[in-house]
Amino acid sequence: MPDDFYAINLRLAGRLCLVVGGGQVAARKTTGLLACRARVRLVSPSLVAPLAAIAAKGEIEWLARPYQEDDLAGAMLVFAATDNPAVQQQISRDAEKRGIFVNRADDPLSGDFHLPASLKRGDLLITFSTGGKSPALSAALRRQLEEKFGDAYAPLTELCGRLRAFLPDRKALSACTERLLLAGLPEMPSARRAREARRLLTAMLPEGVDISSLLQGIFDDAPESSDISSGGDRSWSG
Repeated sequence: MPDDFYAINLRLAGRLCLVVGGGQVAARKTTGLLACRARVRLVSPSLVAPLAAIAAKGEIEWLARPYQEDDLAGAMLVFAATDNPAVQQQISRDAEKRGIFVNRADDPLSGDFHLPASLKRGDLLITFSTGGKSPALSAALRRQLEEKFGDAYAPLTELCGRLRAFLPDRKALSACTERLLLAGLPEMPSARRAREARRLLTAMLPEGVDISSLLQGIFDDAPESSDISSGGDRSWSG
């Protein structure tokens, strides 16, 4: 089964995603989609308090009725998150006819895609998946690595991204990135991290590169808190 899955990150900003269900699982799906700036159409006769608050703000399109096949119109993805097995199966059949990928909260193995447990540090995203077999293991692995991959990996990711403009050669860029990582920058105190990054970059980059501009706003603006999504239950991770 795991060999059937292709790891991919989707850009959902502005794309329509359908969520069917009004409970806590649907609330987690909706919150995650909104964080990616997706457009969300939510179908359910009633909503739990978190979803009701989101709907009241006009952040989603809420259809306050049971699911209908036409609800899939224009959707890129669909999340079946009801407590009715017959409705879940109907959503799957309807989505398959329209060529729309479906995620089933009640039976992850029968859906087209899973949402892995994830650990996010700025633009660095680390995901953990077991092909739907053990979401608990995915979540446990994520927890083990929370401290190893701390907040300092966010500015390091930003720095490595900026370096692409100065080192277009792939091998040189890879060597520079590895040297920054092996130097232990993420584990250093912030003040020392900035000094060491400047020293390393001065030695590695072509003469004339403005190191101060390259480093501006990176290490001195490192985040103080982590951003970890709550993977690990049947509806979220696999």
